[in-house]
Parts: sequence; structure tokens; C-alpha cells
Amino acid sequence: MGVSPTLIRSLIPQGDEHFKKHDLSSLKCFASTGEPWNPDPWMWLFEKVGEGKRPIINYSGGTEISGGIVMGNPLMPLKPCAFSAACPGMDADVVDENGNLFVMRWANWSSKRHGSV
Repeated sequence: MGVSPTLIRSLIPQGDEHFKKHDLSSLKCFASTGEPWNPDPWMWLFEKVGEGKRPIINYSGGTEISGGIVMGNPLMPLKPCAFSAACPGMDADVVDENGNLFVMRWANWSSKRHGSV
């Protein structure tokens, strides 16, 4: 389901009842792009609506080239408001919260994770 941080911020004051009355069992993940998140709405969506098990795939940086550069990859541990990897097919440098650089090339990562490319 596609969402934006602005939408989620506007839903929080409405309480939890409006989504609890619906069957969300077919909902597998959330997707978001084009707007930065802040921790409170991200956590509310993940914990309350997503029940702590539906990832938020945050995708950014590529409308001018028809694709993203970095994303919250659901195959890796997710951090609120963060991008955990380059998008599939991209070669992007990613840094941790201390500024340490590591290169996340999708083909490289998948070959290590799955045994072959």
C-alpha cells in the first residue's frame, strides 16, 4: 500500500479505530517515496497499522532517471526513516550513522546472500 509521511501524520490524531475495523491481512508492506519521514509517524505506521511485521519500503532519489537510488530493503534489517541499501541494479555508496562508508552493490550483495548471481 502506498503512503506518504504527510498522510500518516494526518491519520495519527484520528486514533487507531479507523483501521482496526478493517481486515488488513492481505496487506504485505507499505511503500513510500518523495518525502522524508520522521520517527514518530514511521513507528506509528509500522507498529500500529503494520503490527510490527509489515515493512515500510522507503524509496528515494531517481525520478529524473526513472528509478530510485536507495531504499529500505525488506530483505535487510529496517531502521526507522533510513535507507538500508541501494536499489536493485544501482551502485550507490551508503554510510552508517557514524559516516563510515560501505558499498552496497545489489549483484554483489545478492550473490553473497544467495550463493550465486
